[in-house]
Amino acid sequence: MNRWLFIFLISAQNLWSQPHARLTPEVLQSYNLVFSLRFQEAETLIAEGKKSDNQNLQYTYLENYIDYLSLFISEDVHTFETLSNNKSDRLSQVELLPKSEPFRLFIIANINLQWALSRLKFGEYSTAGLEFIRAYRAIEENQQQFPDFLPNQITLGAIHAMIGVVPDKYQWMLKIINLSGSVAQGKQELSQALELTNNNKQYKMFRQEILFYLALINMNFYDKTTSLDTLKQLLVEENPDNLLLKYMTINLLMRTGKNDAALEAFSSIDSLNQYYPFYYLEYLKAECYLRRMDLPNASDSYQDFIQNFAGTNYLTDAHRKLAWCSLLAGDTTAYFAHLTEITTSETEVGIDKEAKREAQQKTVPNVSLIKSRLLFDGGYYHKAYSELIEMNLTKLTNEQKLEREYRLARIYDKTEQWQKAITAYRKTMAMGKTSQNYFAGNSALLLGNIFEIKADTLSAIQAYEQCLDMEFEVYRNSIQTKARQQLKKLKSQN
Repeated sequence: MNRWLFIFLISAQNLWSQPHARLTPEVLQSYNLVFSLRFQEAETLIAEGKKSDNQNLQYTYLENYIDYLSLFISEDVHTFETLSNNKSDRLSQVELLPKSEPFRLFIIANINLQWALSRLKFGEYSTAGLEFIRAYRAIEENQQQFPDFLPNQITLGAIHAMIGVVPDKYQWMLKIINLSGSVAQGKQELSQALELTNNNKQYKMFRQEILFYLALINMNFYDKTTSLDTLKQLLVEENPDNLLLKYMTINLLMRTGKNDAALEAFSSIDSLNQYYPFYYLEYLKAECYLRRMDLPNASDSYQDFIQNFAGTNYLTDAHRKLAWCSLLAGDTTAYFAHLTEITTSETEVGIDKEAKREAQQKTVPNVSLIKSRLLFDGGYYHKAYSELIEMNLTKLTNEQKLEREYRLARIYDKTEQWQKAITAYRKTMAMGKTSQNYFAGNSALLLGNIFEIKADTLSAIQAYEQCLDMEFEVYRNSIQTKARQQLKKLKSQN
């Protein structure tokens, strides 16, 4: 054998026998399967890859990603207890990478971040906080050492956005440990990273992850001053067989009143692919059916979700929505029977808290207000408006009159009848200043959004500050977090 060829082969063998983090074709294919939620296929490919490349710690990272996404989707406490034992061993493996490897601290940061997010699902807030800090410190250090390493920007963007939504009562803690960030900063960093992947084949694999984070942020902190059309189009085009991105697409369509398009997206899911069970999609499908007043299909999907989902979030609301299906069908007895299925278990999801509150009131809600709310959420604005206009106002309670005014304001807002919307929001704020419901608080938030669109910054700031001054119970944290973010953005621009 040629002497130089022999030396090359020996050197290559030694190189691959050391811990490394190369993005081989097998790693890229595995990554794509993981992010598509095709875990069985991914695990098979990872096992095959490790036979010939067992020192490639990208496989360790992908295994952790499977754990994280499994917990994100299933919310199964037994799965969480089993998988949580994997973390320390994986970190020990990754720490063996040479310090000159930019993926070393990147993977360490993301394993900590993924476990922090997982622990939040299961109420382990203290440990989650420590892991979040470790993730932040690791990715900051990596950015200092490797400022041109594009993946850093993805994790930094996600972390900065998460820091931005920490409630006011914990802000002092962030200052002590010197953590800073905002939703706007995170979105900007992620958008820049997405743009850079267009001209970088090596890191194109990260596009799915970037889109996931961007969609997640916009799902939870969407305001109408920002168009989501481009993001929705990118999600559709990126990978038609990616169930995670399909979920994000459906969610964004639902949040922007595109109910029929969301149902079409459900029908485009390829049932032949072996996806990880994603029962929350049944809840979303039920929501779409209910907004279209397809009560039988809505009831079936809610039941499927309740019977199969191992977590606790949205189960309370699913029982409430089954009650609504019965009420809308004229069966008051079945309405109350479904509400008795609501348990005392606590969740941090606002819509579950609202559902529990309704169950405790033990009164029949106004059917026209429910129909108007559902039709509005589906984007059927003319039908929603008709329900409100045809109501008999003399039989409404003060709280129902407040809700009616709020729902009129929302319709005027969505149909860009700005002056009518402004008047109705202000009236709602005046009527609801002592109500524990969210109508007045959200009116102040949405009024601020309108003033932003009209480039009236001073009025927008005043509206957001009014929102933050209000005392109410339902959805307060979510609404005031959004107001705080918009206020922070406007004040930073001046």
